[in-house]
Amino acid sequence: MLRGEAFGRTLTLDEQVSIVRSLLVGGFDTTAIAIAAAVWCPANHPDDYARLLKEPGLVDTMCEDVIRFASPSTCLRREVTCDTELG
Repeated sequence: MLRGEAFGRTLTLDEQVSIVRSLLVGGFDTTAIAIAAAVWCPANHPDDYARLLKEPGLVDTMCEDVIRFASPSTCLRREVTCDTELG
């Protein structure tokens, strides 16, 4: 990364720090949000929780559904700092 380039130019120190920060903190935020949602959902849906207790094989599906229902990345956003055309 120290010799990284973007758009034909060397990354600035601020850009390098931003990338490292994203790598270090990004995984923590999304994991914490996903775990919180995985605890919140069964706690607020007792019928579904009772079914999970009776059918432990559904836990993998529940984890996937929780991530779809309460995606950890929805509260992570970026801000455009200049006019941008997509497409």
